[in-house]
Amino acid sequence: MSDTYFIENVGKTLILDRFGQIIKDINAPAYWDGTKNNGSLAKEGLYFIIGNETVQKTVSLLK
Repeated sequence: MSDTYFIENVGKTLILDRFGQIIKDINAPAYWDGTKNNGSLAKEGLYFIIGNETVQKTVSLLK
């Protein structure tokens, strides 16, 4: 994946897959490059960016 996504909200931010599993936690503001916490690339699909306990954005990863 060559794109990065800027996450604007401040503080702990979670990125969840479509099943609700946390794949990445970030201290925002920050960029997400499509990687999971273990450093591997997330699979193609829909992801939810959660900050301040609400959905801030949805992101589709395409490869």
